[in-house]
Amino acid sequence: YEDSELQSQYCNETYDLSQSIYSERDDLGQLYSNPNVPVKGYRFRFEEQGGGLIVNYTNLGETPYITLASVPGLEYGTTYDVSVSHKVRMRANGSIFEFWSQYGTPCPITIQADVPTTQLQSQFCPSTTDLYLEDQIQAVPVPGADQYRFTFDGPGGPFVETSSNYAMFLYNVGPFGGPGLQYGSVGYNVTVEVQVNGAWSAPGASCLIAMASEPENTEVQGSYCGGSFDYPDPNFILAEYVYGATGYEWEWTPTSGQTGGIQTTTTNGISLAFHTTDLDLSGGGSWDVRVRALADGQNGSFSTVCVINITAAGPIAPPSEDGDVKLTSNEVSSISLYPNPNTGTEFILELDEQRDGTAPLQIAIYDITGSLVFTEQISVKGAANIMVRPDQKLKTGLYLVRVWDGDVETTLRMMVE
Repeated sequence: YEDSELQSQYCNETYDLSQSIYSERDDLGQLYSNPNVPVKGYRFRFEEQGGGLIVNYTNLGETPYITLASVPGLEYGTTYDVSVSHKVRMRANGSIFEFWSQYGTPCPITIQADVPTTQLQSQFCPSTTDLYLEDQIQAVPVPGADQYRFTFDGPGGPFVETSSNYAMFLYNVGPFGGPGLQYGSVGYNVTVEVQVNGAWSAPGASCLIAMASEPENTEVQGSYCGGSFDYPDPNFILAEYVYGATGYEWEWTPTSGQTGGIQTTTTNGISLAFHTTDLDLSGGGSWDVRVRALADGQNGSFSTVCVINITAAGPIAPPSEDGDVKLTSNEVSSISLYPNPNTGTEFILELDEQRDGTAPLQIAIYDITGSLVFTEQISVKGAANIMVRPDQKLKTGLYLVRVWDGDVETTLRMMVE
């Protein structure tokens, strides 16, 4: 075999992990002049000078180079002796054989001393548009990085969040359940640090992002618009979910000659239940319905009108003392959920209060679009821990778990990671 080694111009140089180094190449005549001895592969060995890490890395196919970020374990501020082996294909007696050569003469290379810094990408430095909590910001990727740490300095902060990649959704900033980033045209100075093989960089340049003046617009989900509902039967309609919203205000305008004027009500979550609402819909008829999100005292704007038709089925049924929709992030509930966050395969509902078991417990899980993804009915008597296992593993994201215990409805937020 001919001796394989790095091309000489790559030896005794300093690199960052985004760069590549090249072996001597057979396709350039640097190994074999005989075309009957084809080279079919290259592999590289990295040996840390002074002892320590030894990595053998084999390229797929016939690629004669390697990008340093693809080699596991390389560290900044370290020198490695790099040697190369190549695979030769031979034919003999009608058969094909492949053999690896010995590693050739080593060549030293050095990885630069400091982990390179990074910052937000140019479209976020400063942000070219106002941002909402459902938006994502991105840092400039660093080859070989396994963690990115974002620091947000501004109202309510500083907030520090870590991501396994260079992107960060703004709804993930702040403690679970809030408060986090604030609306109101406020700005946050964002810096990013990056980790490569356990070593963190210094913070990069600070970039200013601007939050929108108010929460994102919402509306009644389209599947309910134009529908007819009996009142005060236990029916409900849903609004589109808005990240960071702590409440939803509903505006009902009569359009078919009912007595009375515009009515409004506020719910903690995206559902408005007709059997527990304080709206007086006993006149029936058609209504123009709009909804807006509330987030940390900041009101959104009413937007799209949705027509809802109400059939008055009887007298107004006053809600029981416990008939209001509850959210465990804002109010005390006799039902709790854990672990939260969870993996989306199973979780436990803990009932703290004694039940007589006369009515089954209804459980429903909705994703952030308001779509029903799982439901079941369970008979429970007394205090209990209920294991809930959805039919399929839930995808990463935020869910609403609604539990009906007779006429008492509890809504809990659940995060799947």
